[in-house]
Amino acid sequence: MVNTPFANQISVAEHTITFILALAKRLKPMDKAARTGYFTIREEFSSMDVDGKTLGILGFGKIGSTVATKCKAAFNMKVLVYDPYLSEDQARQAEVELAEFSTVLQKSDFVTIHAPLTPQTQGLIGQKQLRMMKPTAFIINMARGQLWDEKAVANALKNGWIKGAATDVFVNEPPEKDNPLLRLDDSLLSPHMSALTAECVVRMATGAAQGVIDVLQRRRPQYIANIELLKKYRKL
Repeated sequence: MVNTPFANQISVAEHTITFILALAKRLKPMDKAARTGYFTIREEFSSMDVDGKTLGILGFGKIGSTVATKCKAAFNMKVLVYDPYLSEDQARQAEVELAEFSTVLQKSDFVTIHAPLTPQTQGLIGQKQLRMMKPTAFIINMARGQLWDEKAVANALKNGWIKGAATDVFVNEPPEKDNPLLRLDDSLLSPHMSALTAECVVRMATGAAQGVIDVLQRRRPQYIANIELLKKYRKL
């Protein structure tokens, strides 16, 4: 079995940054206000700058690290990272600060989730964790819907524990009609499509095709998904 592990990292990272900017600039309510003639919204001074803010990243793999690189370069953001598999040396090389989970939540202006779904990460963000965040902070889920409690996120928005939330993923997809995130103005949603850009689907297709060609021509593919199994049965 082959895969394309690097095909989507740029696309998902860009989508994450789009969410960060859209939340900070309140593009959803601003667009609605402009369309309905509510121009005095501009006098609320409710949007914010991203430059110099603190970004907290939960999970520092290919996508999380790409988000960090782009946000530091474009917006001079300070980056805090929680990842139990990241060493201090790796964090230093990436020019990010390794921090405890609670510290990332407490100090970040934006928290983005890029962790894999495992028994250890399921339910990573719930009411307790949301209460740790700044009331001016935003949280973004770019990984899997099961990593956070959707009802708790909706409740945090309603009660002002956080300022906004965005997600590309849901526990049930498509989300059920009674999903509380669907009805909130402070939530920004997309239909699990951050990797489905015109360029990314070409990268995925050509990468997978190249893997098949390598196998048929008796070459070792660059990216093997089940390499440990192949080693076990001495197929490599």
